Amino acid sequence: MVGTLPSSDNIHTIVVKWVPEFCGWPHTHCAVTDPYTRSFLFVCDLGQDKVLHYCPCDVSGKLIPTGEVFLEKGTGPRHLVFHPTLKTAYVVNELRSTVSVFSFQPQVLDNTEHGNFIVHSASDRKSVLVHEDTLSTLPQEWESKTVIKDGIWKAASHSSEIRLHPNGRFLYIGNRGHDSIAVFRVLESGSLERVALVPSGGETPRNFNFDHSGKWLVVGNQNSNNLTTFKICLQTGLLAQKYVCECPSPNYVFTYGEVAVEG
Repeated sequence: MVGTLPSSDNIHTIVVKWVPEFCGWPHTHCAVTDPYTRSFLFVCDLGQDKVLHYCPCDVSGKLIPTGEVFLEKGTGPRHLVFHPTLKTAYVVNELRSTVSVFSFQPQVLDNTEHGNFIVHSASDRKSVLVHEDTLSTLPQEWESKTVIKDGIWKAASHSSEIRLHPNGRFLYIGNRGHDSIAVFRVLESGSLERVALVPSGGETPRNFNFDHSGKWLVVGNQNSNNLTTFKICLQTGLLAQKYVCECPSPNYVFTYGEVAVEG
């Protein structure tokens, strides 16, 4: 959308473009194997607001498309994580700065055994991923906040990474723009409760990860060129900033080896 105002001595021409970050074209952003069957790969398509699933061929290793689940239009699903025991999936929605909770029904995947391709909406209780709830990752005053940058009108903040603590009790999501880490408590039902928003210690927290003990969280702040280390309270999930070091434009934080489950 392009708008102009008539020129005069007192009025200047203004051109503002509104461009949805992804206008419906495919934009796959994440691939995760479910921990329950260990037989299906789930892929977030941020551009088409859906999660696709595939089954690897035992002979060739090629991925066989088995179906897709459509999510709410305009959410922009970026990354997905599964809870290790509760048969629940969590999807961070980049364009809305929200996190959605889905119950996972692995028995639905039995319908793909004979080459069937199954398509569902997440609102359908017969879907492999059933939408249960969606929560904001931002404070209320930021939820509808927008900016104009380089002539583009867009949200002032976008969600980035999502990580489930190894103990399964806490979920963390990065907010680029608000520059914070949203802390959620995982309830026994698998639903979420937001307990805190912690400054990320820099600008644009694109990625973060736990150390081997699960007691520390390292956040990569892309635009401020630094890594910030937080100590995790294993009783509450809250974060306390402890260290900062320089790192040029950190894009991904990877922990080598297994992360221990503690707390």
